Amino acid sequence: MSSSLPLQSEFELADFAALAPGDYEQIVHDAMAAELSGLRLVSDNPEPATVANTIEAWERAELALSRATAAFFTLHDADTSPELDAVAERLSSELAAHHDAIMLDAGLYDRVRDLSQAVEAGAEPGDEQVTWWLHERLRDFRRSGVALSPEDQERLRVLNARIARLESQFGQRVVAGRNEAAVHITDPAELAGLSEEQRTEAERAAGARDLDGWLLELVNTTGQDWLASLSHQEVRRRVFEASMSRGATGGNETGSLVVQLARVRADRAALLGYASHAAYVADGGCAKTVDAIRGLLDPFSKLSVHQASEDSLRFREIFTDLAVGKEFGPWDWSWVASRERARAELDDEALRPYLEFEQVLTRGVFEAAHRLYGITVERREGLTGYTPDVRVYEVHEQDGTVLGLLLLDPGHARASRVGRG
Repeated sequence: MSSSLPLQSEFELADFAALAPGDYEQIVHDAMAAELSGLRLVSDNPEPATVANTIEAWERAELALSRATAAFFTLHDADTSPELDAVAERLSSELAAHHDAIMLDAGLYDRVRDLSQAVEAGAEPGDEQVTWWLHERLRDFRRSGVALSPEDQERLRVLNARIARLESQFGQRVVAGRNEAAVHITDPAELAGLSEEQRTEAERAAGARDLDGWLLELVNTTGQDWLASLSHQEVRRRVFEASMSRGATGGNETGSLVVQLARVRADRAALLGYASHAAYVADGGCAKTVDAIRGLLDPFSKLSVHQASEDSLRFREIFTDLAVGKEFGPWDWSWVASRERARAELDDEALRPYLEFEQVLTRGVFEAAHRLYGITVERREGLTGYTPDVRVYEVHEQDGTVLGLLLLDPGHARASRVGRG
């Protein structure tokens, strides 16, 4: 039985509350089948290619799958679970195969190419948007291997499926390893330096795992916010080392996946005629070449290394005054930096009321948008987002015209968040 993405009453926003993890899988399967059916009509159309029967028909065909995958992966990335992980892993390979079925279809490629030639010759009217769509779609076909031999296309399908599985497994291990590395605290004295808000957050995290005391959960960055506040050097060391070692060993280690993924991506890049995976990625972006990206990043990296070297010397001197008899370590970096800011009259605690989330959002971001562009943002209580934390806002132009919805997820440090802080 066919199923489609349930929608809320307005703006065609997915009705996340009505969906269980298993529902998404059937919805995505049905949407994939619908897209293939719609695109088959495009490729088999005996009439000359036009904007209406090719571009517009293509976009109608892909709409259901675009909505379904956007809903599922937004939820999965923001607030995953074992059930969602299982669905994501199965869908990753299926979606890779689905993409190959479309982008390796010679009939579809010919149809788009014929329309491009007709627009260039003036036989079919097309504006800048049409020209851009055709250019990008033809490039996607070439980058996806449409010109490869049947044997190489089959090899490409295998590589793409393997890459999709590895990427899905990597994301799952990142979350599991990050959660596994959380630092459990049972002695309240070890929380010295944390604000009441931070203590409450740590206590809530411990309670969520049925643990006594407090749990210092990690975010998906090298630096951890706890390090700027914790007064006990030994606790800072534990947090830092937990952050640096997560995913290094055990069932959630990611190193082996990274090596496998790098090799398979390199094989795919070579098959498609690129010198490296980096070259393949660069070609799909604005920079176009690895050298162009390096030209942008190298100056910043040199400046960063230079600044870090200077900071290291300065922080060591400050630390000597702050912690007599102790040796400065990398876990002390953020702690010293926060005290240096305080000495420079940039006290984090003094600034905290002004940097409180609601203040920054409403009196900062939303107010700036209104003053600069006339945009107004209003909270919508009747619509629900993909997690209970998500807030839904309606955005209006200066004349009151509705621009759309803004879904804002303040749960940036959620332990179930995939690949993010």
